[in-house]
Amino acid sequence: METAQRTTESNRSNAVPSPAKPRRRFVSVEAVLSAVMRRVGWRAEDGQVQVFVDAGSGGFEGDADAVIEAFVAVVLNAVDVSPRGGAVLVSTKELPDGSQAWAVRDFVPPRSVRSCDDGDSFMSRANCTALTVARRIFESQGGELSIHSDGSAGTLISMHLPRASETGLHAAPL
Repeated sequence: METAQRTTESNRSNAVPSPAKPRRRFVSVEAVLSAVMRRVGWRAEDGQVQVFVDAGSGGFEGDADAVIEAFVAVVLNAVDVSPRGGAVLVSTKELPDGSQAWAVRDFVPPRSVRSCDDGDSFMSRANCTALTVARRIFESQGGELSIHSDGSAGTLISMHLPRASETGLHAAPL
């Protein structure tokens, strides 16, 4: 019996840990933007790209770490495709229903940046992959990510996150 117990304990210690479950928590827009700017600021400075932030209020409840990573990827993409002296606008807004509408706009004419589907894309494969992953993350949180390019005005990446009750999450009681 002692040998069987030792074998079972040994098997437990050698087992591969299962992936951690996402931490679902409330995070404010202010905290998201602060994390994004810490991660993106140096790249913008290095590329001499100005990042303007128009911050709304509120927040969301969900896998905050994943959503922050996705938002970082979207903002980095806009910074990376912007020329020296360019600008990127990041905005967040709480909608009347409590959901969040976020946007990132660059001012690079679409003709200057080929799509991820083009063979000799100006946009790196890493950026294309990052935007695909970001879209999947927003969708996994019950939201969406869409990309809109128009004439000479650049590209707008819009993100939407539902309010907490739409995703089945509820704030912890005080």
